[in-house]
Amino acid sequence: MAEIDPSIIFSPVKKFRAYSSLKGKFKTDWVEGSLSADHSVNSEEFIRRGASHIGSSFYANKSRYLLYFIFFSIALIFFRLAYLQIFQGAKYRQLAENNSERILPVPAERGLIYDRQGKLLTKNIPNFSVVLVPLDLPRARAEKEAVLNELSVLVEMEKMKIDQLIQEYNRYRSDSIIVKEDIGYETALKIQIAAADLPGVRIQQGSKRLYLNGRADLDLDAYSDKYGVNSSTPIMALSHILGYVGKLDPDELEKNYPLGYLPSDSIGKIGVENRYEVILRGKYGRRKIEVNAFGREQSVLAEYAPESGAHIELAIDAAMQDRLERIMLEYFQKFGKSRGSGIVMDPNTGKILAMV
Repeated sequence: MAEIDPSIIFSPVKKFRAYSSLKGKFKTDWVEGSLSADHSVNSEEFIRRGASHIGSSFYANKSRYLLYFIFFSIALIFFRLAYLQIFQGAKYRQLAENNSERILPVPAERGLIYDRQGKLLTKNIPNFSVVLVPLDLPRARAEKEAVLNELSVLVEMEKMKIDQLIQEYNRYRSDSIIVKEDIGYETALKIQIAAADLPGVRIQQGSKRLYLNGRADLDLDAYSDKYGVNSSTPIMALSHILGYVGKLDPDELEKNYPLGYLPSDSIGKIGVENRYEVILRGKYGRRKIEVNAFGREQSVLAEYAPESGAHIELAIDAAMQDRLERIMLEYFQKFGKSRGSGIVMDPNTGKILAMV
């Protein structure tokens, strides 16, 4: 058998060139070739010559571009990791800790108010409130609704009103909002037990302001029948001097939130309570607790005691205030009047001793 030259018969390059010179459908047709040889062909020569016709689409430029891409990707990942670990590490560490930790405020005792003789005019008495932290409510809608329904039953309050509270304080989702305050001890204990299965619900112990009698040490028996006042009747004329405290309204909360006030806080509205709010308020403490994935308290990590507000002694004399009020009541009846004002002032110092 005659020896066949594979470069002539089986060269794909030559076949392609032959077709590419034609017009029509053969111009862009894919051209395939096969190489075969019998035992008489020199194998090394056959492979050497045939390999020269086997092409590859993986050229040097493409290889270089791929290396650039791989290098750029690795560099990008490296710089991103470095940015997150070095420059943003503290931030994300804080976020991670916040997922498992909570800082709860510990209310401070409000400062007391005395008259010039040291007579106590106000008092703080303990009370319990049911509070809700919207951030700790379940994410699933059905579970969240179940918690709110159970809460509404416990506090004997319409669920719609609880929903309104959540919407009203939507900007303060991580803070405690009061659902119901001044509840009895037995009710507080029952809710505290049930709160173990109610994420975001807990009992907060605080205090409420009590304005004292003011007449307990005075003998008003002679005036009891005539004016309808007795030793258990408060000195009404002190109310406009002392003022009162009340819950923050939305405008007050927005104004005072940067100063450390919370949605569950009270603030002095008028009178001495308002004028000396900063002094009377005190400084809140903190409880740092660990919570589980459901927002339930697991352990106390740290606790910082609150600082009570400062006490205030007024120039007002409660006994003189009471006496002035009784005198005015007497003259109202005598002259058939219902309005009037009276002031007792120390001429040496200008201090107001009584103001009715």
